[in-house]
Amino acid sequence: MMCQRVYLECVSAVILLVMVGVGSACGGESDFTPPEMKVPEGFVVEVAAAPPLVQYPMMGCLDEVGRLFIAESRGHNLDKEGLLEAKHRFIRMLEDTDGDGRFDKSTIFADGLVMPEGALCYRGSLYVLSSPYLWRFEDTNGDGVADVREKLVGEMEFNGKANQHGAYLGPCGRLYFSGGTFGYDLVGSDGKPAYPVGKATAAGVFSCRLDGSDVEIFATGGINPVEVAFSPEGELFTTCPIIDNIDGRHDALIHWVRGATVGPKDFRPPPLPQTGYRLPALSRWGQVAPSGLMTYRGEAFGREYRDRLFATYFNTRTVVSTRLERHGSTYRSSDEDFLTSPNPDFHPTDIMQDADGSLLLIDTGGWFRISCPFSKTAKPEIPGAIYRIRRADANPVDDPHGLALNWTDPTRRELWERLNDPRPVVRDRTIAAWHELGSAAAEFLVKRFRYEAEHPDNSSPQRRRNAIWAASRIGTERCRRLVRYGLSDSDGTVRQAAVRSAGILRDSEATAKLADVLLGEQSSWPLRRAAATSLGQIGDSAAVSGLLTSAAQGGDDFFNHAVVYALIEIGDFDETAKGLASGSPQLQHAALVALDRIDSEKLTREHVAPLLQTDDERLRRTVLELISQRDGWSDQIVEFLEDYIVTGPPSPARDAILRGAVVNFANDKRVQDIVAKALSPNSIKTKQARTVLLEAVARIETLPEVWIAPLTKSMTDQANPVSSQETIAALLASGTNQFDRSLRAVASSAAFTQDVRAAAWSCLCARGERIPDDALALLLERVMCAAILPPLDRLEAARAVASASLTESQLHEVAKFAYHARPMELPALLHAFHGQPDSQEKLPPRTAITLLESLGGSPGLTALSRGDLDAIVRRFPADIGRKSGPLFEKLNATDAKQTQRLDEIASQLVEGEAERGRKLFFSNRVACSACHRIAGQGGTIGPDLSRIGSIRKRRDLLEAIVFPSATIVNNYETWSALTQNGRTHTGVIQRATSRSLVLRNTQRMEIVLDRIDVEELVRHPTSIMPQGLDRTLTPAELSDLLAFLQSLREQKK
Repeated sequence: MMCQRVYLECVSAVILLVMVGVGSACGGESDFTPPEMKVPEGFVVEVAAAPPLVQYPMMGCLDEVGRLFIAESRGHNLDKEGLLEAKHRFIRMLEDTDGDGRFDKSTIFADGLVMPEGALCYRGSLYVLSSPYLWRFEDTNGDGVADVREKLVGEMEFNGKANQHGAYLGPCGRLYFSGGTFGYDLVGSDGKPAYPVGKATAAGVFSCRLDGSDVEIFATGGINPVEVAFSPEGELFTTCPIIDNIDGRHDALIHWVRGATVGPKDFRPPPLPQTGYRLPALSRWGQVAPSGLMTYRGEAFGREYRDRLFATYFNTRTVVSTRLERHGSTYRSSDEDFLTSPNPDFHPTDIMQDADGSLLLIDTGGWFRISCPFSKTAKPEIPGAIYRIRRADANPVDDPHGLALNWTDPTRRELWERLNDPRPVVRDRTIAAWHELGSAAAEFLVKRFRYEAEHPDNSSPQRRRNAIWAASRIGTERCRRLVRYGLSDSDGTVRQAAVRSAGILRDSEATAKLADVLLGEQSSWPLRRAAATSLGQIGDSAAVSGLLTSAAQGGDDFFNHAVVYALIEIGDFDETAKGLASGSPQLQHAALVALDRIDSEKLTREHVAPLLQTDDERLRRTVLELISQRDGWSDQIVEFLEDYIVTGPPSPARDAILRGAVVNFANDKRVQDIVAKALSPNSIKTKQARTVLLEAVARIETLPEVWIAPLTKSMTDQANPVSSQETIAALLASGTNQFDRSLRAVASSAAFTQDVRAAAWSCLCARGERIPDDALALLLERVMCAAILPPLDRLEAARAVASASLTESQLHEVAKFAYHARPMELPALLHAFHGQPDSQEKLPPRTAITLLESLGGSPGLTALSRGDLDAIVRRFPADIGRKSGPLFEKLNATDAKQTQRLDEIASQLVEGEAERGRKLFFSNRVACSACHRIAGQGGTIGPDLSRIGSIRKRRDLLEAIVFPSATIVNNYETWSALTQNGRTHTGVIQRATSRSLVLRNTQRMEIVLDRIDVEELVRHPTSIMPQGLDRTLTPAELSDLLAFLQSLREQKK
């Protein structure tokens, strides 16, 4: 955007107006010279108030008739004691008496203040946070000076820095204010401490009713949140100096949600119950010292500025414009400079929108230096000023404040129409007017809202949304009914306003409808998040079930936090504990965290220990942290292991504790010794306990040394082939190579049964071992034994063949065998022909021809995907590959649309930044790490991607992201298991032991099936990874993700 330089001159006309103003601070002509500023082309900057009318303005607000109230300093940098002694700061009221856009009259509205940092005008009162209290001022006799001073909330600690700010009016009619990390002991006008704790030191955003009652800590984080602004739907934002010190200090723009802890670290102990989700900043700005913030309303600046945020940077002399875009249940932000100044003594501190759409910008001058690294020297000789920024070609607004309207005794119909007035100030004043009318007007408001909601084509969403805000401020039962109607409105912004209002009003009658919104397929993520928050505020236990269901569905960190915090606020331990029995690790995590916060004393080892068996990294980490924090719990778990192994009796719950404890405490010497003794022959009284121990072994990649001898003895016990096979199955699932020598001996010995030998070869093949011809014949024979062997045994044999390092003649034998392979086994078997992903080596012509002929007649051909077939044909010599057309025709797999879509996406990609891609990969929004692991971090449902950049090109990675079913990695196919009771379970085979088959479904839930109950396994041609990620990510984000994946390469030794 082009910029023009604007040089401001304080013309004599302005000075004359100042001189004649009644109550003016001016006594003579000023030699004030405004600084140089740059704004976008088409905008102009004018002086709205200059010295001596103002001297050191800081923060301000406008009332409904255009008067400007300024929190002003005397230009002295004083500590706490000095400020308390002097009490010389004040609130100045400025007026533009002739309507020329320049203030010409000044009155000291309230003086003798300690440290006023902000102002809010509402219904004849001025609310100001001036440490250590939040005050209400009122001028009851109209002389321009406050004659009522009322303390609403206190106390807030301070030290002379600009560390408390407010007040600000939320759309629902509550007051909001902010404070830094200097401490507070908040007590409201009702004598009650803030919810959930009154005394703390963490910086945050706070809220109370207009009368100072019902004080609460809304959210905490950062060092010093400053000005609060709201979106039309009621989302809350602030600027915040210092959110983190990662790669240097960073200040931020923050999107706050109720109960949140924001930022990567705690600068002070958090007073709010922690949910396990720390929310990130929207924009990290560097060291700019942001302060003022506002949401632009209307289109006087042009349609592109509507609903943008404007923020001031004290340090870098800038006003920034921020465009917000909905992203999951939060936003993406995009910042651009709107106004800059090269003058080092220009320090913008606040910005606000006037009724005509222009902006008023406050420059505090050069006096402030406390805790400001860019202002080393105080310069009180350089005063501040107030500037007006307007669009040069903007159409004049007729009566922008609505002063010509009848406000004395308007009809209900007139007030209803004004809720949709194009002038923001008129709309705001109208909402306040409805608030003033209160219950007397509620019935009309409800009837009109219902009528227009039922006839939305002849109505305005803006009017209905504003009616919701008015009803939430009145708060009577009739108005609550209006809010409940709004929960079903056809417009999403109206529904969101209604959802927020229902929570603010704590309307228990809205619980069922809010639960519907939370779980509704048509509900947007922001709406669902807001519904979770409101359900928590209401506190009805009937909402717990729906919240747990939504936890299983998952979402981004903002949504997950809202769900857990709602469960905590409701506080129903028994209902929430039901979530621990779920198979969803996300739901279990939400329930566990909430239970620990609801009543940590009631949460017992029996609740927690069964969760140790999880494969979900977040849940496991939370469980281990919780156990480590409880005195004696780890000792109790060790005692439990010893007791259970020795005495039993077995039960599913005790089995789960045993499995989880062994897996998670395998490095504990006490556990190692107990398990080693238990694994020794004839040491366990019950077969069940031994089976459970082996299932735990199956989940540990590197086994303790003390376990190797008893496991080896068990594996090589010729007299007990069942025990031997069980042990080998556990080692296969584990993936350990610690027993390979013994496995070779077992596999090669005719003294063992064929089942045991085949199991041993499967273990060795999994690591790419070469196998003799008789071993290959044994495994292929098992693939064919449909009438004798269970389906999972046949599949394991096919996977073993595909993983082995085969000679050319062995590969040819497999090619011939493919003719007989059925749909379950063929896709797994064909991975023997894939070779290395980046290899250009072709199959021998004889093998390629045989495989082509076998596939043409194979009963398993229809189970292949296009990706499966492509991977094979690429290994064919060119002349043989050209003969594969009939195979593709049988599959009906020629899909030009996929290629076209990939080309379209590829054309939009840019270079990408790997670090941004890493953050995206591990974010809950994209959730790649929920299934994929990198360098030991992440899930295990999908393939490990630690070296994916070494084996996949960018185009291949793009295809895998956009069309994940095009090529599915071996051992990560989706299967359906049909059990004897007729039920079907679908997921990726996570592991298999001699007793169990474990599937992991799309919700990351673990499904454990008895192996003997599985009658049939059916392979799906679609990946468990959801398609459509390209629709979720922008081209830039997709480029970043690809850059990160390409950077994952095998480390050179």
